[in-house]
Amino acid sequence: MVSPEARTEWVQLTGQPPRLQSLIVGIPGAWLIGALVILHLARPVTFLWVVGPWRWLATIATAVVLFALIAAATVLYLRARYPSAFADLADHRIRAGGKTADFSDLTTARLLVSASKTRRLLYLELSTGRRRGLRVLVVLRDRQGRPIDPAAAVHLGEVIGSSRIAMPDSPDDPSGRFAHYNFPDNVSKEEALALVADPPRYSDPLPIPPRT
Repeated sequence: MVSPEARTEWVQLTGQPPRLQSLIVGIPGAWLIGALVILHLARPVTFLWVVGPWRWLATIATAVVLFALIAAATVLYLRARYPSAFADLADHRIRAGGKTADFSDLTTARLLVSASKTRRLLYLELSTGRRRGLRVLVVLRDRQGRPIDPAAAVHLGEVIGSSRIAMPDSPDDPSGRFAHYNFPDNVSKEEALALVADPPRYSDPLPIPPRT
């Protein structure tokens, strides 16, 4: 006898989590500062153990190794936090990693932006709002300006349409008039649907306050 789970048809919503090169393109300044900090930290360590003209070479080699370890840890963290997501459109269920939830359990959507002077990456994060709840990260536009796959966009639209995504509440702003400024990365259900249907290009405005 075939179990109901075996008959379930899951469609993939996302690919792999954002790769390290996407982060490097998006925030080169942060990575450069990080590399300089690592080099600064590696210097006193190698100067204690290496003497002569090899000191600086050993320092650079140590910094490269430390940078590679931090980069690998970053990739592993992204894969653990944002595993590939799948949806059962018939039963309105979504799963990512070992977690499964109903579409209606999704309550939060955040637009995450990683930009340089010439490129902008857009990610939409959907979550159940709980600290250890389900999280899904979708690339709306990649570092080459390509939008989300049309089929994935249709499926994601169905997920969001059946969700309970809304702007967070604030006791200091009961009317929600300043919600976008109190929660600058969050978007409403309608805004999330619009972002998925037509991801903004590099020069297009975003539904979140600009960063200074």
